[in-house]
Amino acid sequence: MKDEKICSRFSEKVSERVASKWQSATSTAEKWEVIRDWLKDVGESVLGWETTRQPDWFKESISVLKDGINKRNMLFGRLRSGKVSDHQRYVAQRRIVAGAVKKAKNEWLHKKAEEVERGLLSGHTGGGCWRSMKEIQKGSARMRLVMNRVVRKSSGEVCVGRGEQLCRWNEHFSKMPNHPVDESLDASPSDDEVLEALAKLKNGKAGGKNELLPEMWKCCNAELLEYLMELFSK
Repeated sequence: MKDEKICSRFSEKVSERVASKWQSATSTAEKWEVIRDWLKDVGESVLGWETTRQPDWFKESISVLKDGINKRNMLFGRLRSGKVSDHQRYVAQRRIVAGAVKKAKNEWLHKKAEEVERGLLSGHTGGGCWRSMKEIQKGSARMRLVMNRVVRKSSGEVCVGRGEQLCRWNEHFSKMPNHPVDESLDASPSDDEVLEALAKLKNGKAGGKNELLPEMWKCCNAELLEYLMELFSK
């Protein structure tokens, strides 16, 4: 919400609609639902929905992955039955999709790397070559090196196997001092603490189950502070 006018309009509408329903809500759960529902409703009417941006490798591989993803989503919907067989089928299909996604991404990166190599060998280092290099960089942006973590015994020797590692962690935490309980943590947070916590929310993160984005909270934190403090004090 970089546009100040849109942000101001959003916060005003949220404040008006929450105030209109707040007094009629009696329980804490109902009051939370008032805030949640109006944030979502006003967000849809004022901000709209952002088009999902898929990486290039996924767009080019969707025809191969589509059937597997649809089957996984279908099996996910059956988990409500509570049957063990449905859960097992979903887990198996999820692993299949994860493997197919990994394979598709690796093949796409390999193809782009070959395009760069052909361009360099032929002496054509123009826009096409640099474009492929940029696509590789964007496609592998979330890839991270997986490093083995070494756990050492108190003597300095390396723990061999997961059993020795778990024993070493148990030994370590059993020797850590137990701090006394801070009774002040049971008190309700202050206005400044709530505002500081909202300000620390990171932008661009997913909204989660309630579909409430961090930017939505930060945009109308002052308008909702009174209602949030009432919730936290119960």
